This record gives sequence, structure tokens and C-alpha cells, in this order.
Amino acid sequence: MENKAEEIQYLNMYLTIAKVVGDRAAEGRIYGNIGNIYYKLGNVQDALEYHNKCLSIFKEVGDRAGEGIAYYNLGIVSKSLGNFQEAIEYHSKNLLIAKEVNDRDGEEQACCNLGNAYVSYGNFQKAIECHNEDLVIAKEVGNREREGQAYCNLGIVCCNRGQLEEAIEYLKKCLLIPKAVGDVAGEGIAYGNIGNAYHIQGKFKEAMEHCNKCLLITKDMGDKAYCNLGNDYHSLSNFQEAIEYHKKDLA
Repeated sequence: MENKAEEIQYLNMYLTIAKVVGDRAAEGRIYGNIGNIYYKLGNVQDALEYHNKCLSIFKEVGDRAGEGIAYYNLGIVSKSLGNFQEAIEYHSKNLLIAKEVNDRDGEEQACCNLGNAYVSYGNFQKAIECHNEDLVIAKEVGNREREGQAYCNLGIVCCNRGQLEEAIEYLKKCLLIPKAVGDVAGEGIAYGNIGNAYHIQGKFKEAMEHCNKCLLITKDMGDKAYCNLGNDYHSLSNFQEAIEYHKKDLA
């Protein structure tokens, strides 16, 4: 917390200098950086204020790439505030600018964020369209990590729609990627997500199998895996085992 406060203090010093020398572009960037720090601190209203200042300046100086970044940040903050329609509008503008300036990485990230905003808004069909576009771009630019995240997002949307077989298929494709690149934590998360999908489907033994793999792979995922295993044993009416796993979760 103290380090963040110190960062804001230094950024405000740089902001004063930028204003004195009339460097509006630098002023805009500093407003954006301060907004990001406030967001990390959980002060979302101040974050919103600073990102709007950042956006205003980038519009003024005609920096389209900077404007896109400001829309990106405003979309993230708006979603955290529960303003999902505003988040969709901001991420849509970010996506348009990324296409305009031919920023394929930015375009891919905008598609991902827009898809997540549509999920929160309850428009699952639009979310699937966005995440499929995200997947196409991630494959095109060769970003395996982002490709795996796109499969994960598609699986989660399908779970929300009750399309569980399709969800499991996407989540299994997601699992292949962290295995291939040696991402142990990502592999554990993927096993956990597949286990959750099997649990929703009512296939509790398969769910337990994947949750156990999650638990074995990474201790960091242990708390979530213990909870899920407890739920699976409860669904199988094995109440003693369920209690034991929930006790581990509690600990």
C-alpha cells in the first residue's frame, strides 16, 4: 500500500512537470498510470476519473492508440463496478481502434475483454462470437497462452449455456496447451475447470478424477480443489469423505 502511494506521489510530480512544459501526451499517459494504480488499490471511482482524463487528452492530441488503451482501462473499471453495458461500449471502441491501427495483439485482447463483458451482461451468444474471434487471432499470431485462454473462456460460456459436452471439449483443448508449454499452474487450473464442468453435468467420479489431478499438480490450487472434492463426495452421498475434504478446505 505504501509503495503504491509513493508511486502516485512520484507520478503527480511528473504530471506537474508535464503540465509546465506543455507535454499533453505525457500528461495523458500519467493520468492513465495513476488510474491503473488506483484500480489496483480498489479505489475504482478515482481510477474511473483518471482514465477519463487520460481519454480526453488522447482524443485532444489525436493519439488513436492511446485512446484505445484508455477505452481498454475504462472497460475494465466499468466491469468491476458492475456497469456491464458501459464496459461493452468501451471494449467495443477499443476493438475498433485496435483494428484501425492494425494492432493484432490489442485486437485479440479486446475480443477477450468484450466476450467477458458480454458474459457478465448475460449475452452468451455475443460472448461466444467474441471469444471465437479471440481464438482465431491468437492462433494467427502464434500466442499459445492466449489460445488456451480463449478455449477456457469458450468452455466457461458453454457451461453457462448448459452446453456441457461442448464445454468439456473446449476445456480439454485448453488443457493441452499448458501441458505443451510446461505451465504447471495453468494445467492445474484447466483440470479444475474440467472437474467443475463434470460436476455440473452430474458425472461426479470424472469430476473427482480431475479435481484430484488439480490437487496433485499444484498446492496453490489446493483450497479450491478441496472444496470441489468435498462437493463431489457429497453428491455421491459419501458424507464422511465430504466432511474431511471440507475440513481441509477450511484449514
